[in-house]
Amino acid sequence: MLFDNDAITYPFICPNRYAGMDTNGQTMKSLPEHVADVLSAAPKPLAFSAIKSQLKAAKVPTVGKNKVSDASIQAAIDAFVEDQKAFIHPDKKPEGKPTYWHQAHVSQANQAAEKAAEKERQAVAKAEAKLKEKAEKIATALRAKVSGLGAKLVSEKQLGAPKVTATPAEHEAFKTALASLIAEQKLFRHGEKFGTSPPAVKQWYETAPLKKSFADALNAVQAILRSGEVAFEGLVALLKEKVETKPSKLQPVEPTLPPVTTEQSPTQKTAPHEPPNADLGAEVKRAYDHLCKFAEFRHRRVEIRRIYHEVKKSNTHLQVDTFHKELLDMSRHRVLELHALNEVSEAEDRELAIERDGRLLYYVIWN
Repeated sequence: MLFDNDAITYPFICPNRYAGMDTNGQTMKSLPEHVADVLSAAPKPLAFSAIKSQLKAAKVPTVGKNKVSDASIQAAIDAFVEDQKAFIHPDKKPEGKPTYWHQAHVSQANQAAEKAAEKERQAVAKAEAKLKEKAEKIATALRAKVSGLGAKLVSEKQLGAPKVTATPAEHEAFKTALASLIAEQKLFRHGEKFGTSPPAVKQWYETAPLKKSFADALNAVQAILRSGEVAFEGLVALLKEKVETKPSKLQPVEPTLPPVTTEQSPTQKTAPHEPPNADLGAEVKRAYDHLCKFAEFRHRRVEIRRIYHEVKKSNTHLQVDTFHKELLDMSRHRVLELHALNEVSEAEDRELAIERDGRLLYYVIWN
């Protein structure tokens, strides 16, 4: 039975007022219990007259001296409606009488709205499934092209980028698949093109700001050699002597960036760069060598952030500033080279990289 009648009390009917025990000592149902049975079993909403007819069929006296009055039956129905254990279903005609059922009434407008909403949900789910399938096809096609590239450098168009007339979702799927391959280091940017190997690392003398200075120095050396005044070995020996014995005139330079200078008063003396911290430098070298064992660093260009995290495992008190200072000192002494990241937006743990002169130094290559 769907109804709980413990809280509903009605006058007894039948010779013993209907509820309780009959003349044979058998338990008899109360009027609310009979009404509940009728409403629970009904396959559709019932009018009052139909409920009364089914009560009569269940041997509830609806005529005669000890009959159950219509008011008592209606009171039982109204009690269930009030407790929301039964619900009124209005007649389609304004002048019609209401019906009653154990399920709530849903208007035709609500039914239509729910049907439309369900149809829309199905359409959205179908569209999302199609987009997912399309994205998977785009990603699969891109990976197939990359696997067959070899040493070639190709454009996005050659990799199968969607045409201009393609949908925004298709363009987004291609960009997502492309970014995934780059993150997995299966594809590398070479300016506007892409390849399966990382771009060649340029030496400090091939990039600004020292490229022009080195070219000028090289031209000067070649001019001296062409003069015939000195042999190559003699010139090298002289330069080595002058560079090593006259540090005040020829300061060491960083491979990838100019040394930091600050204004000083005439009475201040320029202190020479302190040598790298031997202990911390050794930890950095151990971390670098360890990371180079991994396939992702087979080209021996290691991210600064990865070296920091590796050193941090054994040197738990290492500060980022101290780590950066050590790398810069080692760079000044040409122990290692620091290289910038071209696509700054792709930097991870940016706070662990070194920002200098508008560039983001992101990689370490040991000399």
